[in-house]
Amino acid sequence: MSKIAVYVAGPYTLGDVGANMNRHLDMYNVLLDCGYYPLMPCLNHFLHMYKPRDYEVWLDLDFVLLERANCMIRLEGESPGSDREEAYAKELGIPVYHSLGELRAKEPVKREQKYKNYGFVFGGN
Repeated sequence: MSKIAVYVAGPYTLGDVGANMNRHLDMYNVLLDCGYYPLMPCLNHFLHMYKPRDYEVWLDLDFVLLERANCMIRLEGESPGSDREEAYAKELGIPVYHSLGELRAKEPVKREQKYKNYGFVFGGN
């Protein structure tokens, strides 16, 4: 069985941080339920609450995590940080997907899926 690590990139600091975190957490759970192994750098949100650090420190850590991913899923919305992460993924040859349906079509997993349709939330099954 192949284990596919999916890096989740999307808006975090622009707009409502709480709402952005909810979207990331929803995607994390969807990916896990579908049989993927999510890598979610915005979980550093909780570390930042404990000990704030410069934005670039967090982005450097994100890049290290991204280097270990098999692919990336990009959540919709404006995000300069995610733009940089996506450019770095492409530089590394890591595929970037813009919907759950695209990810599932191109990176199928063997594990049984708990849920069949998340398209209403993430733009495709």
